Amino acid sequence: MKESDVDVMTVISSREEKYYVALAPDVDIASQGETIEEATANLKEALELYFEDGDAIRPPHSGRPIITLIEASLNMSPRENYKQM
Repeated sequence: MKESDVDVMTVISSREEKYYVALAPDVDIASQGETIEEATANLKEALELYFEDGDAIRPPHSGRPIITLIEASLNMSPRENYKQM
């Protein structure tokens, strides 16, 4: 891999039940692992395989993302809340 082929991508990690999921939203590719580090390493491998394809579209670099958490009232009944878990 040439240095010019290296790029920085945004990764969003979250825990979903027993696994961590790492998502690269710019290209909509995700992977999972038992730890954040494993999920991220698996995502890196998936991204490298994806970009090996000459037809893969490289997303435009839009700078560093700003990620913010918000609180919102969802007004869900206890039964609906249970279905989401």
